[in-house]
Amino acid sequence: MLPKTFYEALPYLYLAVGSYLLLSMQTALLWGCGLLLYFAGALIWIRRANHRRPIQATQPPPTGAGPGRLGQATSQAAAHPIPPRIYELLPFVYILTGYLCYGYYRLMVHSYPALVAIALFITAGACAWGMRGYHRGYHRTRAATH
Repeated sequence: MLPKTFYEALPYLYLAVGSYLLLSMQTALLWGCGLLLYFAGALIWIRRANHRRPIQATQPPPTGAGPGRLGQATSQAAAHPIPPRIYELLPFVYILTGYLCYGYYRLMVHSYPALVAIALFITAGACAWGMRGYHRGYHRTRAATH
């Protein structure tokens, strides 16, 4: 059995190593391994996050839902245009798109708009990922256990 601290850090470790391999872009094999590690980390994080949610929701929250409405089934949530599995992956896809823009920038084009796209995609993904954790109450559960 793995120690709890190591077990809890595994998705982040997978994401970090996968990100490093994606950004290094040495060979196609390393890039493929990086992509697999990145998505393995993302999927593990999503599964753990869904399992630990205080209120199990089958649909993502509607746009503009405050913390009190998170996870409640409403007609807006049921009519959400994005399937829940894709919705959960969006922050990781945004960050991955930023990495791909970086590879394009590094290999082919050295332009200012490419740098802006890199910054915007990675920032949007990081913000969306952070807001998911915050709105699901992970900051409250950690504070309550310490």
